[in-house]
Amino acid sequence: MSDEPIRVLGIETSTTYLSFGWLEVSTGIVTRSASHSALIGRAHSEQILGQLETFMAAQSATRADVIAVGVGPGSYTGVRVGVSLALGLARGWNASAVGVPSLEAIAGQRDGVIAVTLDARKGMVYSAVYRVQDQVILETLVEIAKRPLEEFAALAPPDAIWLRDAAPDGLALARLGLAAQQ
Repeated sequence: MSDEPIRVLGIETSTTYLSFGWLEVSTGIVTRSASHSALIGRAHSEQILGQLETFMAAQSATRADVIAVGVGPGSYTGVRVGVSLALGLARGWNASAVGVPSLEAIAGQRDGVIAVTLDARKGMVYSAVYRVQDQVILETLVEIAKRPLEEFAALAPPDAIWLRDAAPDGLALARLGLAAQQ
């Protein structure tokens, strides 16, 4: 067994935020973690490479072993930008790439029953409800769907912590990606 840490990069581009996460794990113990999120609107394709280079340099990292990428729901163009970059990096670094629902990357920031919504315009939301413990998704209580906000409000448990249009967490994304690989 190698003593080398597993390095995981999270990339999230499906919302108006650009988020990155970094996780290093050695023998099951997190030895390093970092995250970055910036509100950039729809400028992902223009800003992602420069911001990723800066983020990786801050981690003294030149490559990752696993790349976790947010796969939406959200902006179709944003998802394509993130997935294309993740697949290109995975090929260049001989790393694995794994897709993670973006709503899980939002819910994974908190513990408890977490209701997540992202504005889908015209009174509609992308939404789901999760049971989260120790920042791990234990159960999906309401499946991801695009639905009217009022319909989701009726489905969400009254005691749920509701995260509305929150920034996806790159570190939560990296954790979820690592869990999917194991």
